[in-house]
Amino acid sequence: MARGLCAYTVLDATSVPERKRRGFVAITASRWVPFPDFELHAEWAGDRAMLWAWPRSVRDAGPDGELVVNPRRILPESLFRGVPLAEGEVLVAMDRGIEGRIWRGFVLLASEWWESPPSLEEWNWFRRGAGLAPAGQLPLVEAWAIAEHPWSGKRSRAVSDMAVQYRKHLVAVVVGLLAAALFVPLGATAKLWLATRQVEQEIADQGGNLGRILDAREAAGRDLDTINSLLGLRPPAPQLRLMAAVAQLIPSGSGQVLEWRMSDASNLEVDVKMAQPDPAALARAWEASELFDAVNVELGRNQDEVRIKARIVRPAPGRTTR
Repeated sequence: MARGLCAYTVLDATSVPERKRRGFVAITASRWVPFPDFELHAEWAGDRAMLWAWPRSVRDAGPDGELVVNPRRILPESLFRGVPLAEGEVLVAMDRGIEGRIWRGFVLLASEWWESPPSLEEWNWFRRGAGLAPAGQLPLVEAWAIAEHPWSGKRSRAVSDMAVQYRKHLVAVVVGLLAAALFVPLGATAKLWLATRQVEQEIADQGGNLGRILDAREAAGRDLDTINSLLGLRPPAPQLRLMAAVAQLIPSGSGQVLEWRMSDASNLEVDVKMAQPDPAALARAWEASELFDAVNVELGRNQDEVRIKARIVRPAPGRTTR
């Protein structure tokens, strides 16, 4: 799927148990994706999910607007151009347009698409949205051919290739370990068996109490997982406080909130209509607030509209937001 047709974000699922992460991604994506009907692809890097989403309607449209047979699987173009980085910011040429990428710990922390190479001002607004300081110059645009496999699978394939390459050595090691195990002194084996039997007997003698303890521990673990997952969905500040803060940060009488979105519990995106908007002044005002940081202000589709993106921070104890 062409990068220009995709929306992108990163979700932090550190507080979500692994067995519940698929549902967490589905629920969160339904609130974040700007399309009414969408398809989604997720790539996991540790506890973080890199998400690409696109309108379901473009799946069936060919290059000339003709209907095409649905492929068995659709992947975003970004996965087939470039390589993941431990750290860095790059511009990558897509089949159409340019994608800006910011990497941290092999996680694509932020991604933005432009139809043509961005200006330094646009690039710095993108960096600001990712919490970075402005840069003095643009990085060079990297041109990568479409790869045969997505970069998300390179590590697993490398392990597989190593296993094939060193197969004979691995077989020799396994055979050696098995041979060593067969020659372990029988006396040591007998002692281990007797010790195991004694432990099993002690467990059986106290089985009733131990069973109740284990059941209670398992129930407490389930309750803790539920509490942590709910806490992970709770925003740092209540919606009413956020709305009041936004109302104070928009110049009195000159602004009107058109749309209010939260991609997750810590990120807010607001579309505002106002006469003669000043993105720089709005960004400074929001950054000065104790409730927001990593503020990014973009002009909207109309001259009297702006889109404000900000990360919500939890106010320090005993202090109120401005």
